[in-house]
Amino acid sequence: MGFCLENEKGAHIPVISTDVYAERITKYFEQKDINFTVWCFDPDWACCLINDWNFTPSTQGTFFKNYLQNKK
Repeated sequence: MGFCLENEKGAHIPVISTDVYAERITKYFEQKDINFTVWCFDPDWACCLINDWNFTPSTQGTFFKNYLQNKK
């Protein structure tokens, strides 16, 4: 699963959204004990976790990096 902002590289329907989507969907997954995978660790495929090969996180990358680092 993934998302990107409307103005980000690779933005298209149905992936255009904001981190509000990610907050809601991860909360839902946690409540239902659903596993998931974020996509994609490549700057040329949408929804990108990184913006370049220097591994600069995208909006989605920043959200999921913080989310996963704060999991217990």
